[in-house]
Amino acid sequence: MRLTFNVFTVIGLLFAVLTVQAERAPLDELMATWLSLESQKGHVQKNWSERQQQLDEKISLFDAEKTALEKVIESAGNVRNDVDVKRMELARAQEKLEQEQVLVSASIAKASTTLQLMAKRLPPPLQQEWVAKMALLGEENVSNSEKLERLLQLLQSAEEFNSRVAMHRSVIEAAITDTETQKVVVNQMYLGVNQAWYVSDDATVYGYGRSTILGWQWWQGRDASKELGRTLEVDDIVALKNMLETPTAAAYLSLPIKL
Repeated sequence: MRLTFNVFTVIGLLFAVLTVQAERAPLDELMATWLSLESQKGHVQKNWSERQQQLDEKISLFDAEKTALEKVIESAGNVRNDVDVKRMELARAQEKLEQEQVLVSASIAKASTTLQLMAKRLPPPLQQEWVAKMALLGEENVSNSEKLERLLQLLQSAEEFNSRVAMHRSVIEAAITDTETQKVVVNQMYLGVNQAWYVSDDATVYGYGRSTILGWQWWQGRDASKELGRTLEVDDIVALKNMLETPTAAAYLSLPIKL
């Protein structure tokens, strides 16, 4: 009986041990599986956390880039609008400039015609200068600004000539007899652009000239006195010539003129 009890006891113990081992075997596997899953979960969470941070950074970068692009687009739109405005302003300015150029061209043409008529009434030396310069106004390659400058030069030259007494040597057709004429070198003395007298070196030919509606005209000797309504003395003209040649010998002198 005692032996039997021990045997059954041993058998019971062995059965209990085997049962516990049998139950623990799948439990250990489950624990291992759970630990593995927890480990994988931790890795996944860690990787996701890192990945999420990277994604957040990329999203932030994308947002910043998007904002920058929106500003660029907005700026480009503003620039395009400014360019359109400037283009319209330039177009209006160009149109206005073209209209002004037409008016300027018309004014220059009118002024040129007027000065051409005036040139005929100027003293011969100044008239020759004007004719040479005014020929340049007809050139096609001359701009309006250059034409205006040349017109101003013409007026300035006339102003300078009119502000002094000028003497020139020239050749005129002088009457020797009632029926004969010959070319004579004379000294012409201009009082501005309206009055002048002349005398030859030997004082045998002398006269008076002035600007008229028909142009510049000369009168000789008795014809000059008749035109002036007063006797023109050759000695007075010679005295004027000498004073112009020798300014230190200047003195008061009276010469007839006609207004």
